[in-house]
Amino acid sequence: MELAKIGNSGVRIRSKKTAFIVDPADGKTEGDVVLLYEKPKDYSIFSGKLVIDSPGEYEVGGVSIKGEMVRNSLAFEFLEDGQKLVIISNTDIMGDIETEDVKAVLVRLTRKLGDEALSSIQSEVVCFYGPSEFLPQEKDALKRVDKINLKKTEELKGYLVYLTK
Repeated sequence: MELAKIGNSGVRIRSKKTAFIVDPADGKTEGDVVLLYEKPKDYSIFSGKLVIDSPGEYEVGGVSIKGEMVRNSLAFEFLEDGQKLVIISNTDIMGDIETEDVKAVLVRLTRKLGDEALSSIQSEVVCFYGPSEFLPQEKDALKRVDKINLKKTEELKGYLVYLTK
């Protein structure tokens, strides 16, 4: 799987067969499936794409997806070819999500991050997207990248990764 920042707020997850768009700013999405943290007012802006915006278990293009509601915030777990990716919609629930044996965790920044929130994540790669002013102050541990290939993460281990465009 590959993660890349798109537009002002979204992320594209490209698997072998399918492109998933997470949290797009508008209906203009170049992907097959749209993942939303909240139900939209109008589904027609996604012009016939599959929209996943609620808890449940799904399988799309060989990717197993599990949506779970945690303290009124949605989290997703992706599994493809033994690689597990967890997507967290709200920094407040970071400590409530199981991240052991997870290749990467993708977190939408919703507030300023503190060290206590970061210590709860146990995956190989911790990746963020959202407003840069919410990033931790520790700049030495931060890498800014435009995309991540989850099969090639050796150089990212030990860093906090911020997806930029």
